[in-house]
Amino acid sequence: MKHYILYILLILTFASCDQSEEPEVVKSEEIDIPFSLNIPEASDVSLKSSDDNSIRSIDLLMFDASNNFLQRIQVNNVSGAGAVKTFNVRLAATAQARTFHVIANGRDQNSADIVNFSTVTPGMTQSTAIPALKTNMLAANSAPELPLIMWGRVTLPGITPTTTTGTIDMLRTVASIRTECATPTASNGMNDFSLAGFTVLKTSNMGKVAPNAYTDPAVTPSTVSLISGSAHIDYTAASGTGIWANATSNSTPELYVYERSNVLDNTGLSVIIRASYKGVDGYYKVWLKNNLGQVIHIVRNHRYIIQISKVSGAGYQTLQEAMNATHSSNIFVEISDNDDDITDIIVDSTYKLGISSNAITITGSGEQSIGAALKTNTSATLSISSNVSWITNGGYTSQPNNRYAMKATFGTTTVSRNGTITVRAGNLTRTITVTQNP
Repeated sequence: MKHYILYILLILTFASCDQSEEPEVVKSEEIDIPFSLNIPEASDVSLKSSDDNSIRSIDLLMFDASNNFLQRIQVNNVSGAGAVKTFNVRLAATAQARTFHVIANGRDQNSADIVNFSTVTPGMTQSTAIPALKTNMLAANSAPELPLIMWGRVTLPGITPTTTTGTIDMLRTVASIRTECATPTASNGMNDFSLAGFTVLKTSNMGKVAPNAYTDPAVTPSTVSLISGSAHIDYTAASGTGIWANATSNSTPELYVYERSNVLDNTGLSVIIRASYKGVDGYYKVWLKNNLGQVIHIVRNHRYIIQISKVSGAGYQTLQEAMNATHSSNIFVEISDNDDDITDIIVDSTYKLGISSNAITITGSGEQSIGAALKTNTSATLSISSNVSWITNGGYTSQPNNRYAMKATFGTTTVSRNGTITVRAGNLTRTITVTQNP
């Protein structure tokens, strides 16, 4: 009988071992891991909303080495001023990789979810969970509340006492739009024009939390990431009630809008400008198009600046007329798109070369993102090289609008070390200082 009992115990022991998919370093050990977040600043910082970088809460969605969902971790104690935020999380030690999707401001001031976190359940794959994350639906005549929902991502090779996350870039789920007036001249009519404010028509009523490229670290995208089920709403009613960005000194603060694929007709996103010309109040309608007449699509983490360059007459007498109109012939605008992530730029007499950051921290080895580049010299080849042997295979993926997602391969290391990467296009160069942690 003793032999039978021993045999049964051995079978149960082996069965228990077979069911353990991820052996831990020490299952009972927990380790404090510091997280550091960076929120890319726009180049136009003087008129930014003070809430643009605010973070009141963090939700970490943790996935295992097989990209299956493990748990949601809520964090409320976030420190740091400006664009850099930090917090600590106590995690179970493991030799297995862990991927974290970092969602900022996914809960309101009462800690109620404003992102559909409840749809993410244990064991759900990353490819099912993350693309389905979305914001609460906006009603008509309302705008996304602040602070803004943001997303970032990091994969750690394991959780040990020496684990660090590096700096995690965050993307806002919204774009912003503001209006301003050009300097008055004798010919542009701006001396007779007074800007009162603006509003938005036919914007999306919800946003996708993570961009389509959710398996990569955050880089401001150049294409739209849409969530299924969204509809288009106006920020104001024909009566004038609703959301307006009111002007001070002929410029306005920003209105935030979710992403959408745009068109140049009354089904597309447009802006209504409220102003007076030679003392006559009126409303002007502007579609979003570039200086070539091409439609501008609304992409997250971009800042669209509508500069009123010339006015030759009064606008429509009523808001309803402007809302129904196809355009306003008495106003001329120039619309620029300020990419938030291109921060280090060099320009010669003809061309421009820019990179998203001149200093990065890499954790672990293998192929890693090294940021984004902007190159306007289309005849010059972009090259990526390094001054150290452990950074190799510098390359890039072309994106629309002369942009490139850059990457390189990093060798293994047991200590922190530093090197540099040179990005070149024609005669223009930018340098990235790299710190690699084990």
